[in-house]
Amino acid sequence: MTLLDCGSVDEVETPSERARRSLELELFGQRLTVVSDSDPALVREVVDFVNRRMEQIRDGAPRAGADQVALLAALNIAEELFEERRRRDALKRTVRERSRTLLGAIDRLSRQAEGRELEAP
Repeated sequence: MTLLDCGSVDEVETPSERARRSLELELFGQRLTVVSDSDPALVREVVDFVNRRMEQIRDGAPRAGADQVALLAALNIAEELFEERRRRDALKRTVRERSRTLLGAIDRLSRQAEGRELEAP
């Protein structure tokens, strides 16, 4: 998702031919107009996620101001993002290692099969 701007802009074609849309959203009680080239349903899903996260933080820290809640939400979401990236990288390494092992086994079996074909009369 690419949020391009906060402000009001009509639909416009980007160089990639994706339509930019102006969307009216409410985030933590504030009305915003954002321009995005992403699917509006995805943008709304992301906004709902952020709203829920901010409400959870506000419920846990009722004295915190909106700015503090927003910063804490950003930090929590960033932490989750970094953790997911670490998991993805670990999974990639595991898949790469297993793929090498499997390719090595396939190569050995292939060489064995070729050797048997050469031995056969």
